Amino acid sequence: MNENVKTNVKKILMLLGLTFVIVFGVLIWVGNNTEKLNEKIRDWQSQKYEQALQKYIDEMRARYAADTDGGKTLEETIDLFINALKAGDIEKASKYYVLEKQEEELNFLRKISMENGNVQQSLEFYVDLMKNGIKKCNDQMDRCTISYYYVSTEDRVLGVKGRSEKILVPAGEKSLRSESFSFNSYANIWKIGE
Repeated sequence: MNENVKTNVKKILMLLGLTFVIVFGVLIWVGNNTEKLNEKIRDWQSQKYEQALQKYIDEMRARYAADTDGGKTLEETIDLFINALKAGDIEKASKYYVLEKQEEELNFLRKISMENGNVQQSLEFYVDLMKNGIKKCNDQMDRCTISYYYVSTEDRVLGVKGRSEKILVPAGEKSLRSESFSFNSYANIWKIGE
C-alpha cells in the first residue's frame, strides 16, 4: 500500500472513531437526561397548545363581539326576527340566532320557503311563542327558555329542524313548543338558541 492510502485509511478510521465516541457520548447524555428532555418537550407542547387555544378564544371573542344582530332583550330579538320573516328577509332572520346556528337556520328557512312557498310556519311559531309563552331563565339571567303548550285544532305536518323527516301532529294533540335564548355578553344582545 502506498503511503497516501495508509494516511487516508488512518484519517477515515480516526474520523469513524471520533464519530462513534460523539454518538456514544450523546446517547449516554440523552439516556441520563431523558426525564429532563421529556419535561422540556411537554412544556413546549403545552405552551404551543395554550397559544393555539388563546388564539382560538381571541378569534371567537372577536366574532361574538362583531355579531351585533339582536335585541337588548330576548323579546326584542324575537320581534326583530319576526319582522325579518314578515319582510321575507330570511338571511337577516338567521342572523338573530347564535353564531353556531346561523348557517343551519338559514338553510332551514330556505328549505321550508322552497317547500311551502313561505316561512309562515316559523313566523306563526314565534308569534305564538311571544303571545302564549312562559319565560324561565337561569340564575345568571343569561340563558332563558320560552315555552307553552298548545292543542292543535287540525292535523298538522311539521318539519323537524335539522332533519329531513316530518312528523304528524293529529288534531286535539297537546304539544309543547319552546325555544332557548342566550345573552351574547360580548355584544350585549340576546340571540335565539344556545
